[in-house]
Amino acid sequence: MSNGSLLNQLRSFNFVLGLLLNQQNDPLCCKCLSFAKNTETVKKKFMEFE
Repeated sequence: MSNGSLLNQLRSFNFVLGLLLNQQNDPLCCKCLSFAKNTETVKKKFMEFE
């Protein structure tokens, strides 16, 4: 994997994790099934990244 590709992947993780962190404080988003699915997907992809 090239350095540019690796950097872009890290940036995307940073963006998505920041978005999820902000949404967890929203009373509607934290109860949504999509929020839970997206959170699990991000965790899975991050574990594959390591």
